Amino acid sequence: MVKRDNRKDPIGIWLSGNKKDNLFGGAKVGFTVRREMTRNDSKLQEGMFLVFADETLEILDVKSESKGTRLSIFQRPSVGENLSFFLQERSELPLIKAFNDSQELLAIIEYLE
Repeated sequence: MVKRDNRKDPIGIWLSGNKKDNLFGGAKVGFTVRREMTRNDSKLQEGMFLVFADETLEILDVKSESKGTRLSIFQRPSVGENLSFFLQERSELPLIKAFNDSQELLAIIEYLE
């Protein structure tokens, strides 16, 4: 695991994402859900999935010319849960899937034309 200590943008420093081992067909970045990222029910705010996805692209140095995103959420993780954002290799537009430590699919983020 490689930690990015050279981050200069405040959101990247706050998120503390870590690049994980490269996988066949893609790469992944890990994040941990903290209290300030959640709603009153201690579940991750929906918009944070998009923030994590954008930071995943930044950490992996992937440029996207998308004009929007489609977010499909299947379940919201709680404080303390570790998440993996897996970037699948696609032709032009990124597709990111979010998983928890149990490898349950939490969300899919599609970047659109």
